[in-house]
Amino acid sequence: WKLLVIYRVHRTLAAALDLLAETPVKADQVARIEVRIGKLASEILRNHRPRTGLEAKFSIEFAIASSVIAGRAGLAQLSDGFVGRGDVQDLMGRVEVVTTDAVEREGAILAPFDQVVLHLTDGTVLESAKVEKARGDATLPLGRSETWAKFEDCLTTAGHSAAEAAALFEALEKLETLPSAAALPTLAGGARRLAKRA
Repeated sequence: WKLLVIYRVHRTLAAALDLLAETPVKADQVARIEVRIGKLASEILRNHRPRTGLEAKFSIEFAIASSVIAGRAGLAQLSDGFVGRGDVQDLMGRVEVVTTDAVEREGAILAPFDQVVLHLTDGTVLESAKVEKARGDATLPLGRSETWAKFEDCLTTAGHSAAEAAALFEALEKLETLPSAAALPTLAGGARRLAKRA
């Protein structure tokens, strides 16, 4: 169930990010955003106007607003400061969730697809693809650059430098050739920096 909660936003985010990659849009160009997802996904992503990073983890409105404003919805955006920003809060208010009871197949719990539709202030309507599988699914694995972006986001948000992250990532890619796990770079410095911040 926990994995289902985490996974629920991924297809919609993929739809939004792919659409925005094709046609970049700024928040002030958006009149409203229509998000088409399954009923269960909507129930899981129940925080419609989150105020904290924790609440934002369960908000499709936040994920879509963040994708427009920051070009992603990573760990750096899941902070109280970013979630509480005026532009983020304003754009979340323009996200409309449209649900369906349809499922991809009998006995399944996921909707057949997720989709994002941008309605711009000039009347333009931009529709994403109907996303059936999130990137990272067994049938749609992440490429190296996408894996690295996620890895770097996790480590730098945790207080490590980009250089530390890169060294560990490169070592992990060659894990089977290392003489032992002791050859992996350590990350103690980042943990110390985080402790000092606290």
